[in-house]
Amino acid sequence: MKNRNKDKSFNSLMAAYGYAGGNEFRQLWKYDMKTMGGAEAHQFRVEDVDYNGIDEVLHMGYALNGDGSLRYRVKDVVHGDRYHITAFSNAQNGKEMWGYGVQQRNPNKLLEYIYNASTGKLLWTNYGGDGSVDIGRGDIGDVDPSHDGYEVWSFQGMYDMNGKKISDTNAYPSLKLYWDGDLLSESYNNAKIEKWHYDSKSVERLATAWKIAGCTSSDRGAPMFYGDILGDWREEIICAGPDFNSLVLLSTTAPSEHRINCLAQDPAYRNDMTSKGYYQSNMVSYYLGNGMDAPPVPDISYIGSEITFSEDKVWGIRNVNSGRCMDVYKSGTEDGTNVQQYGTVANKSNNTWRIKDAGEGYVYIISQLSNGRTGYLTVENGTDQDGANVIISSFTGNDEQKFRLKNSGGGYVILTKCSDEKRCIEVEAAAADAGANVQQWSLNGNSCQSWRIENI
Repeated sequence: MKNRNKDKSFNSLMAAYGYAGGNEFRQLWKYDMKTMGGAEAHQFRVEDVDYNGIDEVLHMGYALNGDGSLRYRVKDVVHGDRYHITAFSNAQNGKEMWGYGVQQRNPNKLLEYIYNASTGKLLWTNYGGDGSVDIGRGDIGDVDPSHDGYEVWSFQGMYDMNGKKISDTNAYPSLKLYWDGDLLSESYNNAKIEKWHYDSKSVERLATAWKIAGCTSSDRGAPMFYGDILGDWREEIICAGPDFNSLVLLSTTAPSEHRINCLAQDPAYRNDMTSKGYYQSNMVSYYLGNGMDAPPVPDISYIGSEITFSEDKVWGIRNVNSGRCMDVYKSGTEDGTNVQQYGTVANKSNNTWRIKDAGEGYVYIISQLSNGRTGYLTVENGTDQDGANVIISSFTGNDEQKFRLKNSGGGYVILTKCSDEKRCIEVEAAAADAGANVQQWSLNGNSCQSWRIENI
């Protein structure tokens, strides 16, 4: 099917298929833009914009629900070359996504806009020109930590997420890139890796692709591919070799103090990596920038390495970071006795535990000091806040005593039910010394939040 009709309108038909068993697939739905309408770009995005577990299909000016029905059309929006959809700030994480797009020869003189990607409501618009302007490029990212959330920019200056102009100049609006190790984004611009300095309102070139290794970008200045494929959350760049018979993979060597799960484990980012057309920035489903909240834990499982827990077994729980065992302070048995890390050998009642099914995938973790009713690992006061202390107390059966053990590859993350699994059990401040406190904290991927569970 040709991309364009004779009148230059898009010739677009979308269809979804599902596996029907054996060698069969069945068509679930189809949407014909010619008869049903909606502004399109040169690509589409697949995101769960309302975080209900069902993806939507998003074009520049309209969106389809997961069943193929029309969700909305965006007022006054026509064709454009770039648009981006994500959570613009911590406040939107898990609630709703917004979008930013640029326009091509819009008769309404609309140049760029921000909108609610769940409802289609325009939130900010920038008009200008005579209706013949082709903006062509636009980008989004956190490049100025003095303003909350993401910034957007094209050729009209830089704006914050609320549409306030914060700079008359900006980096070239090419591809957002995470490269140098801080939480602010850089950009890939026709083989140049660039960083915007918000304080001086200037652009610094961090590296040049063809100086790192002989390679070339496409005729639009984009690489053949870019994305987090090595898993440290920074993004790799794949270019064609100078002879066009080879591929060159470029990766940052800059260290980072931040630990974030592989971006490709985020469904929105993974969909962006594989949805092609005019190349544009890959976006995660959460805000990734200065002051970011802990990102969601990927819903993945490690095959063949699960432990079968049974009540007749005794376990040592060893912190991956320190190598020390979870321990009850001075072998105390009173409710409220503190839990810490201490020795490196799990061979005493104060540092060995039983693990008991609590239903719905949760477990109770019970000290060997228990008399049957006491010694249950507990988040003190059942709070869902960072820094909540971990103690032992008598059985209540409430959420503060229920934990989910999630295999992290090199150990288990002990998720707390009282925080709705947004937090876990860790050693405070990633300490390695004996007596360091055990507490509840937001998930951040640090090895102090991972525990090896060893049968004694």
